[in-house]
Amino acid sequence: MTNDQIKELALALAYADKAEDVVKILRDKGYWDDESAWCPYGGDSNSNNFSVVGNQQGAAARALVEKLTNAVDA
Repeated sequence: MTNDQIKELALALAYADKAEDVVKILRDKGYWDDESAWCPYGGDSNSNNFSVVGNQQGAAARALVEKLTNAVDA
């Protein structure tokens, strides 16, 4: 992929409103069903990443507040 193609894909994903839109974009580009295109978060297939991934807020406003709070705490 060229940098322009990567930028185009990233922007399409960023502007997707629904999960179904993300799946369609990834399917159209050939990534959704391609196992070789995916790797575990953090790159370690033996670790349990749910504590990191599952610890995110469901609402955007709460997530933003959490990020700001964590920044101040750090």
